[in-house]
Amino acid sequence: MKNRYFDLAAAAERLVGAHLRIIMSTNSFWKPNITTAGRVVRALIGVVLGIAAWFQHTEHPILAVVLALLALFTFYEAWRGWCLGRACGIKTRI
Repeated sequence: MKNRYFDLAAAAERLVGAHLRIIMSTNSFWKPNITTAGRVVRALIGVVLGIAAWFQHTEHPILAVVLALLALFTFYEAWRGWCLGRACGIKTRI
C-alpha cells in the first residue's frame, strides 16, 4: 500500500512541475520581443489594413470586418512591442 501512495505522490509532483513549466513558458511568450523599428512597421501595416477595410466595407463587409480585426491586432502588437510570429519562434527581419 505504501508503494501505491508514493507512486501517486510522485505523479502529483510531476503534474505540478509540468504545470509550473507551462506557466513559466507562457510568461516568456508574452514578453515584448520587437524593437522600435518593428513597432513602427507593425503600426504602418495596421494603418494599411485599416484603409483596406474601409475601402472594402460596402462591397465585401465580411472581408472588411476581417481586415479591421487584423488591423486592431497589428496595432496591439505595435503598442505592446510584441509579435505573435516571433513569440511562436518564427524569425522576422524587423
